[in-house]
Amino acid sequence: MAVGAQASTETVKVPPLGKAAITVQHLVRPATVMPSHVNEQATVGGVERAGTRVDRFIRQARAFTEVVLPLGDVTRHFDGGGRCIGCR
Repeated sequence: MAVGAQASTETVKVPPLGKAAITVQHLVRPATVMPSHVNEQATVGGVERAGTRVDRFIRQARAFTEVVLPLGDVTRHFDGGGRCIGCR
């Protein structure tokens, strides 16, 4: 580095896994998760709302397990291994 030059102070921060994602990845290890949060509307029209706690969890958990959104009036079916049958 040249005399008088300054090192870049700009850093990229990657959010750490939340407690729920850590629990799913390291302790529970399910084949499929169906996340929800009591204090927030997580979906609109069958799609997760950006910026919600459930959205953050989904983005983290998809790296290591299947994620299925809970939808009203939709019955889900799972096989013996815990995988959702007919889910997208």
